[in-house]
Amino acid sequence: MKRVNCHLCCGCFFMCICFFQIGGIGYLSQIISSPTSSESLRIEAAALISQLTAPEIVSDFRQSRFHQHLEVLLRALTDLMEQSRDPLVFLVASSAVANITFMGSIVFEFLAQDNAAKILVEGSKEGKVESLNIKDQVVTIFANMAEDQACRESIKQYEGIPLLIELLQTQVAGFETEDNKQASDEVVHDAKLCEQIQQKSAIALARLSKDKTCAAEIKQLEGISIFSRICRTSSYRNKSVPVLIACLAALRRLHHALGPSSFHQDDIDILVRPKMIESIFSCSSMSEESFV
Repeated sequence: MKRVNCHLCCGCFFMCICFFQIGGIGYLSQIISSPTSSESLRIEAAALISQLTAPEIVSDFRQSRFHQHLEVLLRALTDLMEQSRDPLVFLVASSAVANITFMGSIVFEFLAQDNAAKILVEGSKEGKVESLNIKDQVVTIFANMAEDQACRESIKQYEGIPLLIELLQTQVAGFETEDNKQASDEVVHDAKLCEQIQQKSAIALARLSKDKTCAAEIKQLEGISIFSRICRTSSYRNKSVPVLIACLAALRRLHHALGPSSFHQDDIDILVRPKMIESIFSCSSMSEESFV
């Protein structure tokens, strides 16, 4: 039955809507949270939740059906992430959590209660966050959690900032190619994932910098110099302009939180003080990039 549900929801948008209307979310909530459910059954339920929370499902309708089950679902998904040793299970569960983090501020209260930041950091330390796809889900969760004060405190408490700075420096091997030589489809795909990981990491760190204690830790971990290097050297950001913009925004937030004494004057003159578009062009000209 569970595999039939997955197939139906994957194959037809109309069937997804029907699944919502007949109370399927409550059914999934019972399966994934039940102590009698096997791990394989909970994984199937998590996979279906991930599909049902995908952005292409109509937002308002989806949220109205999920709202009453969010606390139970998030607790079950974070438990699955914590308990399983399989990175693929971590990917499935974190993908569902990442999608749910776009459903509003109530989600952050539950994630703070469930120690989601701790589970993400421990998952990384245990080797569950190695693939680019998993890293992308992790930084999505962190970036959205960083909007909330309680979650920012949790991220700092459980050493999420060092992990985010590590993810900020994600690069893809083989992306630099010779003239007239096309990168493989796999490398191009990985480069796109790297761009998303770096961009979301920068967004998460910028949002964390709303708290001066978080901003101070980012500085202590050489985050300011890392942001500067990524802005100035296109190879450190896989030649991505969106990553450049996100890093410039993070530097400006850090400058606001910490003041000019935490920055080299050259960084202030080029990366912080000018208008954003002027800094973008300055950094791009350093690497001979083009926006055309």
